[in-house]
Amino acid sequence: SFKNLHKRNFITEASDEFAITSLGELVVALGIDLSIGALVGFGIRLGLLGETIELAAILSFPQSPWLIPNPMLQDPEVYNDIMSRTYVSKCKFDRNLFSETFS
Repeated sequence: SFKNLHKRNFITEASDEFAITSLGELVVALGIDLSIGALVGFGIRLGLLGETIELAAILSFPQSPWLIPNPMLQDPEVYNDIMSRTYVSKCKFDRNLFSETFS
C-alpha cells in the first residue's frame, strides 16, 4: 500500500501523487525485496556498503548457508567433519566478536 511505502521512505507521500525517493529508486534499480533494499540503503548512508551487501545476501537465502549436522543421519566421521568445517566458517565470519552462540 502507499501508506507502507511512504512509512518506509520509498515514496514521498502516501497518495497517488507520490514521487519515488532515492531509496525507492535504489530498490527498483536493484530489483530486490523492500526490506533488503532498505537495509542496503541504510548501509550506504552509514558507509558500510560491503558489510551490508554480505548481510543482505545471507538474509536473502531461504535457509542457513551452513550445513546443519545431525548425528542421527550422518556417520560419526562425517558428522565431525561437518561440525568442524561449519565452526571454522562461522568463526571466520564472526571476526572474533564471539556473537555466535554455542549450544
